[in-house]
Amino acid sequence: MEHSLIALSKLQTVVGIAISRTRIPYTVALVIVGLAAGAFNVLTPPRLTKELLFAVFLPGLVFEAAYNIHVSELRRTWRTVSTLAVPGVIVAIVPTGGAIAWLLGVSPRLTTLVEAGACSTTVRRSSR
Repeated sequence: MEHSLIALSKLQTVVGIAISRTRIPYTVALVIVGLAAGAFNVLTPPRLTKELLFAVFLPGLVFEAAYNIHVSELRRTWRTVSTLAVPGVIVAIVPTGGAIAWLLGVSPRLTTLVEAGACSTTVRRSSR
């Protein structure tokens, strides 16, 4: 599996260098190259587990998105972003809060919902 991750990292670097002078977004180029590599069986894909996704791929994607965000564009589209993000967080918090209240046998009060918000919006890494 380590060889696959190293090969994917090398491929990612090559794609980044190759498209640096084009107008193609980096993520779009990665998807196109990834689809081509998968279609032609260029390398053996790593076995995807929850821990691998949360520990390796998700932090890089979130960091890249936050690093490349344009503040002026966010100011212009804040209503749309809020309209999608607020219900999304609520949809994540309510079932988590209900599960916490049910498992711990407590009433679903504000503290339970706050804890659910903290649990549902953070990445939890396994302790291995």
